Amino acid sequence: MYQIKCECGYEIRVIGKGENGLCKVVKADSNHEAFSGTYAQCEKWLSDRGVKTLMSK
Repeated sequence: MYQIKCECGYEIRVIGKGENGLCKVVKADSNHEAFSGTYAQCEKWLSDRGVKTLMSK
């Protein structure tokens, strides 16, 4: 598992491997899981809310 930091206190936690591996969008300060899906789905979920990643995968 690794984490990708995003704006507004969010992070993507990558759990699985490959294009279809499981990822979760988490509000880091509360560990609240906001969304889960593939990496692309998580990026889209954040993008739809105007949140950008601070580090690339």
